[in-house]
Amino acid sequence: MIKPVFRRASPKGRAVRRAGIALAMLGALAACAQLSAPRGWADGWIGGRDDVWGRGLSEQPQLLGSYLAARYAAATRDSENAARYYGLALSIEPDSPVLLERKFLFDLAEGSVPSAVRAAPSILEADPDNPYAQLVLALDALRSRDYGRTLANLNLDAQGPFGRLSAALVGAWAELGRGDEAAAIAELDSLGDLQTVRIFERFHRGLLADLTGNAEDADAAYKEAILFGQGRSLRMIEAYGSFLARQGREDEAFELYTDYLELAPDNPIILAAIADLEAGRAPAPIVTDPRAGAAEALYGIASVFPSIASVELPLIYLNLAVYLRPDFDVALALIGDRFEDAQQWERAVEVYRRIERDSPLAETISVQIAYNLDRLDRTDEAVELLREKTARNPDFYRGPIAIADILRARERYGEALSAYDAALSRVDAQDGDFWALHYARGTVLERLKRWPEAEESLLTALEMRPEDPLILNYLGYSWVDQGLHLDRALAMIERAVELRPDDGYIVDSLGWAHYRLGNYDRAVRYLERAVELAPGDPTINDHLGDAFWRVGRKLEARFQWSHVLDMDPEPELAARVRRKLELGLDLVGDEHADYSSGTQ
Repeated sequence: MIKPVFRRASPKGRAVRRAGIALAMLGALAACAQLSAPRGWADGWIGGRDDVWGRGLSEQPQLLGSYLAARYAAATRDSENAARYYGLALSIEPDSPVLLERKFLFDLAEGSVPSAVRAAPSILEADPDNPYAQLVLALDALRSRDYGRTLANLNLDAQGPFGRLSAALVGAWAELGRGDEAAAIAELDSLGDLQTVRIFERFHRGLLADLTGNAEDADAAYKEAILFGQGRSLRMIEAYGSFLARQGREDEAFELYTDYLELAPDNPIILAAIADLEAGRAPAPIVTDPRAGAAEALYGIASVFPSIASVELPLIYLNLAVYLRPDFDVALALIGDRFEDAQQWERAVEVYRRIERDSPLAETISVQIAYNLDRLDRTDEAVELLREKTARNPDFYRGPIAIADILRARERYGEALSAYDAALSRVDAQDGDFWALHYARGTVLERLKRWPEAEESLLTALEMRPEDPLILNYLGYSWVDQGLHLDRALAMIERAVELRPDDGYIVDSLGWAHYRLGNYDRAVRYLERAVELAPGDPTINDHLGDAFWRVGRKLEARFQWSHVLDMDPEPELAARVRRKLELGLDLVGDEHADYSSGTQ
């Protein structure tokens, strides 16, 4: 079976893009997952005790309904409705500290920080040591440049590595705001030598020294932070590169940026920084005042949360960062990414649209907006958005690529082909980095039954990536299906299986190739394995049924075909399976319908 070409950016398939947005930290930071979370926060949502009500839930149906709706919204990672329904419940039971705290926390996760600020004093009346309420009031004071009140509200004895870390970093920036650089350094020193937070301490020491003009200390601290982060932190590279350029060390900055591009090719922020260098523009520091420094701290903490199941915890820190710095584009991008993780496409679009048009991330984010609009079945709107972006910038080749991917997934192959051609016209088509464009173009041409052109594109992709299992599988399968180049085709599919032995689609291709060549016993062996790897795919199960029939296992064949009909197959496949169940494969014959729909 021809495996889907490109899967549209899924919640779990955006590792490369995330590398360009989120702050990459040392693997050791996974230990910081022991953050002092809100009590009862578990399994990805905010829980808590249910036995602290002023009146019994069962006696108040409206309260119970609102409460259960809030719990359901929380469990499904819908922070907006969780905050809404906890608010309704709180309006009925205003003296409940549990409801008050949950409404407060989900307001933070949802982005309603002013509402959380208003609730924080009441939270502290019930729980004077609540670290989140203390942090919220401290940050609200910092936002107003009331540095004394910031420090008064911070709990420097907060529990958990991140609780202590956030208090120390925010405290350091507040001390700097008061003009006490020595006290700011002392706050950072208070973190000690704990390796899991040392990267934060070094980075913020560098930012602080950079802002105060202490070039020697800034240089040393930045270097140490980057070393701890193994050169993978975008924000550290951006900060140090800016520092180097402002110190007249442009060559070192350029080398730093180009080294990072080896890890994250085409990163828009680094490319923009290089363009500034080449144009002789002096880059601004990424932190220009204490509020921006504290926002950077909160963003950095949030960015190490990907390995933690909860969506809400990082959203709290990210929304607080944006509260301090409303134009914080990388934080907004990570909030949108988090909403995508929760499959809240509309919320992701709303947040992404808050990123300013002059941000280096703007074009990249427009692609994400388009993918999310398509997920909302607003495909034409998504395509129009990308066409507008492309019209404004002829070099924006990612726009046509995204248009093509979206249209291909919608089986609008003719339009997708035009978009792939437009993308190839904007790049060096012979550059091996663009092999995927030739591959995708070939699959679209194959769907349009323009095989000679499809074969040419697929061969071009194969020349650029001779060991890519997807290309080997697609081209090899297509040749076998047409009775072309059979020896080479079979060898290609076998190589694809060697490269990806646990891919049910590719193993199916090998089994079906043997079937088409009349090697039915070998076909059964591979197709049984393919069904084990991809048990829910109707095409693979149908293939196995056909192979069972050819080796005389007709009862098993009929069982397999019946199973296919339970899998909601495409209409063409369903009709053929019904004919086989009624007449048997011998009478229906081996005419091969194109079942490989779903190329994405």
